[in-house]
Amino acid sequence: MADSIKLSLFGYCVNIFMAKKLLFIITQSEMGGAQKYVYETAVNLDSGQYDITVAAGPKGNWELLERLKKAGVKTRRLSHLKRNINPLFDIVGILQVYRLIKKEKPDFVYLHSSKAGVVGSIAAIIYRRWKSSPKIIYRIGGWAFNEKISFIKKWLYVLMECLTARLKDVIVVNTEADKKAAIERKICPERKIKVIYNGIDVGSLEFLSKEEALSRLSLPLPVPQYLRDGERQARKFSFAGDNGNRFWIGTIANFYLNKGLVYLIEAARILNSDNLMFVVIGDGAERQKLEEMIKKYNLENNFLLSGSMADAHKYLKAFDLFVLPSIKEGMPWTVLEAMAAGLPIVAAKVGGVPEMIENGESGILVEPQNPQELVAAIKKAADDNNLRKFLGDNAHIAVKEKFSLAEMIRKTKELFSF
Repeated sequence: MADSIKLSLFGYCVNIFMAKKLLFIITQSEMGGAQKYVYETAVNLDSGQYDITVAAGPKGNWELLERLKKAGVKTRRLSHLKRNINPLFDIVGILQVYRLIKKEKPDFVYLHSSKAGVVGSIAAIIYRRWKSSPKIIYRIGGWAFNEKISFIKKWLYVLMECLTARLKDVIVVNTEADKKAAIERKICPERKIKVIYNGIDVGSLEFLSKEEALSRLSLPLPVPQYLRDGERQARKFSFAGDNGNRFWIGTIANFYLNKGLVYLIEAARILNSDNLMFVVIGDGAERQKLEEMIKKYNLENNFLLSGSMADAHKYLKAFDLFVLPSIKEGMPWTVLEAMAAGLPIVAAKVGGVPEMIENGESGILVEPQNPQELVAAIKKAADDNNLRKFLGDNAHIAVKEKFSLAEMIRKTKELFSF
């Protein structure tokens, strides 16, 4: 018994000594695509081989860090790491990250998102002046300069990426489209860029049945801001009787400009059908603007902003059709989840979406910012049961064959082998 305990302790000590120390840094804690990648990677990398700490900024009320703590991953809060550019905060942020690197002494610093990429690489390279480590790896899930922003902002983002790329040992993108964009903008040489697709474990995803998902979405909703005090009432969608023939169109998105939700509302206005019901699971800064559009077009009974929901993917089978109207994307996790649910998909042709969906085979692709094309694609899918089944079945096969979690983790581990 004593010998067994000694061997166990010896093995534990060897693992601790041999494990590579990884420090993940991400700008925001609000759960989105980048945070999803960080979570899946930190949780699924072998704790015997890797000693992982994840640090994040405050936006999102530390949601990512709280989830990671529950999963047994070490976390650190970076109160001065902010997404918006602010010279004072950014200098303090660099100092805060430098102190964290000095304390943790990681073998690898793995930076996520544009701001963390700039702040983290400067802090790490300052520390590395006196050390041989850490190696600096940067992952971007969609270049910020592809957003709908002014020319000056685009130019600044490109300039910052070009300057700080020299400080980074490896740059990871999740689509071939973003690799091509980096090369065209001369951000870094091709040899420095590695493509790692997002991946999910289809078998581990749990989905509610259509009936259960619809039932939960039908609970009384918080009264939207656009309802006057005299109109306050509990709003509830009915799914029985005369609503049995309704066609449910849905998406999952944070309410940001890049998600193109205004174009989905425009499409709903053009379609103007009582049988078509639109549901957006999510929340964010654009809520008031979206609510005002819904009221302006008299869509209150047909367009539901359901709010954020934990494990939102569970509700996907409530939808007859999944729609992604985004202006800018990297490789959206929501599309992977919709594919895993076997849903037919209509998606804007942005970022890595064409690498995920083969037009006419595993989904329908449309031009971004084009409500008319969105309307035509929705009509095409809504009017053809056989087409929807064909697209959904092919999407389910594609996500299992091309975008597995195991492959994502395998390629991520390769980053830490040099």
